[in-house]
Amino acid sequence: GVYEIIGNGADIWGTADSFHFAYNEVAGDVRFELSPAWESAHNYWAKIETMIRVDLSPGSRFIGTATRKGDVDTTPPGVQPVHNWVGTQKRDAANGGASGGTEWSGSTPAKIGVQKVTVSGWQFVEMLVDYGTGSGWEVLNQYLNPGLADTLLVGAAVTSHESGGLARAVISDVAYTANPELIGGVPGVKVSETIEPCGDLPGFMVKVVQAPEGTDLNG
Repeated sequence: GVYEIIGNGADIWGTADSFHFAYNEVAGDVRFELSPAWESAHNYWAKIETMIRVDLSPGSRFIGTATRKGDVDTTPPGVQPVHNWVGTQKRDAANGGASGGTEWSGSTPAKIGVQKVTVSGWQFVEMLVDYGTGSGWEVLNQYLNPGLADTLLVGAAVTSHESGGLARAVISDVAYTANPELIGGVPGVKVSETIEPCGDLPGFMVKVVQAPEGTDLNG
């Protein structure tokens, strides 16, 4: 139940990734989770990531939840404790640029995870973190209809953030859960006190209003 992954690679970012990937090919809805730890990593930016990936090409589309090694660092954002950083990362188009967000915390995440869930034909991907406080999963971000295929590569990614160096990650509590529940819920829209259901959008309540003729919509 405990796995050691030794990973090289410049980073998981930009238009092409360089990392070590331990994965399974998974069909359908799934949540992948693990508990992250480091045995050794020289670079402050070394990452352990739970990842959903389209293929093994360096510029493949992917979505994931990452935790960075942290440790003493003299460059911005300055000295930070180990594992105080959790980030969301994704590449929306093959060979395109990556994007993401960051959550700073003094706590070591007990678990990180990523899941793909389909609700009434609508596809959601959620990036997850559990800080071990008893509150369970926190949704860092939720993406609606990223257009991912049914069968994907899902697993643990490790990068040393150094092309000439190795990072040694230790992961435990590894689990694949089929057909998980959506944690963040289905978004809703309310534009009027008079609410009418709108066909195929699960959970959405929409009132469509046409402005009277001659109305200045910019006014």
